[in-house]
Amino acid sequence: MTIDTSNRNNLSNILDHSPDDIPKEMIQKTLNGQVANTNASPPPSTVNLPFKTSVLKRRNQWDKLFDGFTTMKAISFVVQPVFLLEYFEKRGYKSIELLVGKGLTEQYKDKMVDTKWQTIDNLHSHVDSGELVLWGTKDLVHSKLYILENDEYTRVITGSPNLSYKASGSGQTEIVLYYDLYPGVTAHEAALKEFERMYASHFTDKCSKFMDDLAELFIDLDDMSPKEVIRLWKTNSQSSDLRGYRVIYDELSAEAMRETMDEEDDVITITIPKISPSHKKVLTETLGAKFENSDLTISRKKFLNATSHQGIPQMKLSEGTGQIRIGVNGKPKIVNGSYTKEQLRQSLIDIERYISMVDSASCAAPEYVKMSMLESILFAFAAPFANHWLRNKRQLTNYSNRRGPRHLLLIGEGFNGKTTFLRYINWLISGSHIEPVDAKKFTSQEWTNLFAHMQTSGTMMPVMVDDIKKRAVQGKTPVLEPFIKSYFEGEWNDKLTYPLLLGSSNYSIEGDWAKSRVRRLNFDVQFSGNESDEILISNLISTENVAFSAFSSSYISKLAMGIEYNKDELHDARIVLENLYEEAGLKPPNYFPHTLPEDHFDVDAIYCHSQVRKHKLVQEKKRSGVVILTFKGYKALHEFRSRLPQTIKSQYNNQELIIENPEIYEEFLAKGNIMKKKSFFSRVFKR
Repeated sequence: MTIDTSNRNNLSNILDHSPDDIPKEMIQKTLNGQVANTNASPPPSTVNLPFKTSVLKRRNQWDKLFDGFTTMKAISFVVQPVFLLEYFEKRGYKSIELLVGKGLTEQYKDKMVDTKWQTIDNLHSHVDSGELVLWGTKDLVHSKLYILENDEYTRVITGSPNLSYKASGSGQTEIVLYYDLYPGVTAHEAALKEFERMYASHFTDKCSKFMDDLAELFIDLDDMSPKEVIRLWKTNSQSSDLRGYRVIYDELSAEAMRETMDEEDDVITITIPKISPSHKKVLTETLGAKFENSDLTISRKKFLNATSHQGIPQMKLSEGTGQIRIGVNGKPKIVNGSYTKEQLRQSLIDIERYISMVDSASCAAPEYVKMSMLESILFAFAAPFANHWLRNKRQLTNYSNRRGPRHLLLIGEGFNGKTTFLRYINWLISGSHIEPVDAKKFTSQEWTNLFAHMQTSGTMMPVMVDDIKKRAVQGKTPVLEPFIKSYFEGEWNDKLTYPLLLGSSNYSIEGDWAKSRVRRLNFDVQFSGNESDEILISNLISTENVAFSAFSSSYISKLAMGIEYNKDELHDARIVLENLYEEAGLKPPNYFPHTLPEDHFDVDAIYCHSQVRKHKLVQEKKRSGVVILTFKGYKALHEFRSRLPQTIKSQYNNQELIIENPEIYEEFLAKGNIMKKKSFFSRVFKR
């Protein structure tokens, strides 16, 4: 049958035929597969559609469509979060809820790395108040739906545009259909209900809120400025990339540490997840990594060298065997092997021989310094297991106290033996000559690199950092403050391992931020430096010492049986070391730290007494019921004043400090007169 469709009359004739008479390709059907009504009347010359259409080419066309409303619920495939601030600040919106497509919220954090912290803080304030709810989803979503409301009516928009700068008037052409629906009109209310149903159908259990992690950081780091919290959030924004980087380090470490009979077996090749070019660059520069497609190849010897890891050896615990392996000089080494009672006895005696050099040194408080030195060694021995302690703590105090184990800072004058002491601790743990990280000329970027490595490499080895400069621990914005404050309270979880830091400095650490995160012990001693001391140190740092081997084996056994949480991070370590003395047939020395040295010695009082009464570096006069202290400089005055307890009232002018309650001041200084109390402490700690 020939059909002429050149005019409407012929088309009408077609519609009058039954479906059987019409060629198959000419039959019109509805979306549900039904044959359309062929007896319908011809369409009128004008059609009243329930929606309006618009082609958007210019900004003012977009503005007319979206202005005049106070709330928005939307689904859009692409949206730039900062773009939404315009809707609050310029268009007067009071609330916005937005669902975006698969994986987009993760990309937002990456794209906001260069965004000003004030802008992110502004965005977060809208999120925190509930005015902005931005949802991400793991589902594939390509819908475009906008439901806008004001006091009079609701506008529903669907079409091609995303909620973005491009779509809103940057020359990109878009087409939309929109419905203006009024309350009280039955058909409109029914239509709106259907649109709301379609909107809600996009939300599943695969949805999650954007910036929830930033909100948690603000809660966890409530004593940190918004600027620093946001800096941390931006630093940790590459979450999937960081996970991939950590996976690479874990696999490389496992391969490098495994036993091999072939010393020439130096090539390690692994298949790696996708990581950023910046992380590939780091692996290339530090490990000499070579990439081919998804494979990475490195030298085993290079990986097992501390110089390839910011000077920090790789150390891993095999939970199955209890073995601790460390990479030194290009080879894996088990550091907790077997030992004899005599070896243990001599090892403990050797540690005491090192500490006993204090007795022939210039020292205002020898008992305190000796206790602090053994405490530092105990800290370093327990440091590899600090993450186990934190996992146990988080199970009990996750919401009430998220603080991690504290780092340790040794404070003392320059050239007084701190560097050598850190070398000795490295020797005790590794049995190798490993230099501490030299922070003498560290820039902010170098601190950033160091902490980034500490938080990604997965090593258990405590990080010895020597000669930490003043700008890192003092001033209005100490360099170390943001790193230390967020170290365990930020991204750490029970699947990660972060090493503890054991540092040395000529400067005391200041600020409330450090009080609950960094322990400080005064290394107030000046060793003689004579030939006998030098020979002794040389011998001790070249003689095998099994103390850490014995300690770690006992500590791992204790971990296997389960340990109870105690606020003293070294509570179990003290018990283990004391038991080792018993095992070796020795009595612990009088200065053994059965509890924190800070509980028995007032570090600040020792310092102040030493300055005023011992070394007489401060001129002291009593006049008219006050004590006047004259210092040699402004910095010395404020260092002294920062150590005074709040109960001591004082005023200062230039280089003079006036103490207004001398009685309390004298009581405080008396606590620092350790020489006077030496016999008392000897009785207390004698075993």
